[in-house]
Amino acid sequence: MHLVNDTAKKLTALTMTIGLILIDLLVKHQIASSLTVTGTRPLIEGVLSLHYVENHGAAFSILSGHAWIFILTAVIFTVVALFFFFKYPYQADLTRVGILLVAGAIGNLYDRVALGYVRDFFRFDFINFPVFNLADVYITMAACIIVFGILFGKHQKASHNEETRNKNNEGE
Repeated sequence: MHLVNDTAKKLTALTMTIGLILIDLLVKHQIASSLTVTGTRPLIEGVLSLHYVENHGAAFSILSGHAWIFILTAVIFTVVALFFFFKYPYQADLTRVGILLVAGAIGNLYDRVALGYVRDFFRFDFINFPVFNLADVYITMAACIIVFGILFGKHQKASHNEETRNKNNEGE
């Protein structure tokens, strides 16, 4: 029964990953079709706009012309993540992070391989920040979950509970 439940959860996670990749690619296609390169359309006036750019590097176009670095990194990361996903039992927290990371990596990997650049389109208008896309949002969300997990995760709760028990035992 546990194996069936584990398999069902993994299939759901794979379906969600594929869904996020498809959403990323469809939105990129729609934006690229409706805006010219460096064309802009406000979403929230003065805050967020659609601003289509073809990014040949990473944030702020660093390492422009070195797509192979990003392609190799994304392929290695995706292969390693899938290896662990299939080799080990389902773990909800890791799977949530993995879904976002793999979807983001593959979304941008597709662009780099198929087009030679990444289609970016979200721009914060009130600060100088790189233009980004949904795949970047997925990766950033995963990074935030990891950081919050480290700072406020279960190990922090366990440590706090142990400290409380120790203080209570000292008072007796």
